[in-house]
Amino acid sequence: MPISLAKFADQLYPPPAADKDYGYGKRKDGTNKGPGFLGELLRPDGDVSTELSIGVNIRGKETEIPALVPSLNKEEIDHLLSGGEPTKAIIQKAVDHAKTRITDGKSPFFGAADEE
Repeated sequence: MPISLAKFADQLYPPPAADKDYGYGKRKDGTNKGPGFLGELLRPDGDVSTELSIGVNIRGKETEIPALVPSLNKEEIDHLLSGGEPTKAIIQKAVDHAKTRITDGKSPFFGAADEE
């Protein structure tokens, strides 16, 4: 039995992974929060953080991105987890990380597609 062109295209270019519900709640845009690039991080108040989203301008558009990215050092992570406002250096690292992912056709946030 011949395969349809649409089915063949789906096999070559599978649709993006669904917006997986990790149980961390929703972002402002309604998408599910994920485990983040650094995993669950314990805050001084005993709760956990995974993303700590911030709004920034990327390519002329207000964009929500995670502040907790792999390029942060321990002091910067501890600063954010203790409730400190993101510094210019933290914001720049987060923007650089997000721009790279967006250029690669990915969400700025860790998600189901990163698990594959």
